[in-house]
Amino acid sequence: MASLQNVRRRIRSVKNIQQITKAMDMVATSRMRHAKEATIANHPFAAKSQEVFDRLAVQAEDLGHPLFDYRENDEGKTLLIVIAADKGLAGAYSSNVFKTAHAEIASGGNDDDEITKSAEKENVNLIEKFKNIRRRPRHQALQKMSRVIKATARSTYGNRTSSGGNRTTIAKTERSSEEFGNLVDKGNYDILTVGRKATDHFRHRNFNVVRYYNGISERPKYQHAQDIARFAIDSFLSGEVNEVSMIYTHFISAITCEPRVVDLLPFFAYDHDSADAFKGEYIYEPDPLTVLDSFLPKYLETIIYEALLQSAASELSSRMNAMSSATDNAQELIAKLNLYYNKVRQAGITNEINEIVGGANALN
Repeated sequence: MASLQNVRRRIRSVKNIQQITKAMDMVATSRMRHAKEATIANHPFAAKSQEVFDRLAVQAEDLGHPLFDYRENDEGKTLLIVIAADKGLAGAYSSNVFKTAHAEIASGGNDDDEITKSAEKENVNLIEKFKNIRRRPRHQALQKMSRVIKATARSTYGNRTSSGGNRTTIAKTERSSEEFGNLVDKGNYDILTVGRKATDHFRHRNFNVVRYYNGISERPKYQHAQDIARFAIDSFLSGEVNEVSMIYTHFISAITCEPRVVDLLPFFAYDHDSADAFKGEYIYEPDPLTVLDSFLPKYLETIIYEALLQSAASELSSRMNAMSSATDNAQELIAKLNLYYNKVRQAGITNEINEIVGGANALN
């Protein structure tokens, strides 16, 4: 049985930790409120940009703009933009992003016989399971075409079919991220990271981290989105990469957020089936390509900036929830330790009384 001094020392230690977690909870709550307000303030501009793009994209594909150039070369590289946290103590926020990233990398690689056999063994009906999931369905914030992946303990991987070619891989497995890293060619992916956690994670797994942005995850600025968009466009136009995708965490509420995958480049019209609804006569000044050269980079910057804001709000909400849970757990632990302390003290008093009574009886 532990001594009273050791129990008191542990109670004091837990109380100190509780004060720290409570302070971090309050700070994260305040910062999350500001991050949420920034996301809400940015939404009207992002929504209008999406609306303009929807109306222009159907015609822009016919104009042959280079940012709509789909390349059917499966051997080309993919630039993957991963947005995670700079610091820890945010629950499973960063780890869910990494699970989604490894799922995206695994599903985007060449077909693997071992994984295919595993999927067949589990009798996974891919067509039935994913027939309602578009390559890029609209998400709630930007109304941007994206593929939603909810990171859970059992990650689910599905079909990946681009608009200009067929690239289909398998689904549903319980392999870890490290096991998937051994099944894909890491040389086919260039990683751009936002957040120190993401940078360390991919560097330690020998991925090619071409650029990183540390120290901005909680307070992103539009200049950061501009720099990322410029790098992505330059890499795509130069032929270094065939496509650009982004993984971020979408903020739904203070207690709910989910990692998502958004395909950025090449652009393509959202829905050709409803193309007639968007077609119209437009007058371009000075000419269509010049207008698109100016608008499309701004549109990409808007998408990335929205993702940075969503990720910042998600990170802070995850940290708030984690610190709130840690504070509650510390309070429960303190109560248990106090109960244990009282039991030890009472046992000590009982032993002393027994010794006194035993000594008195011996004298008699």
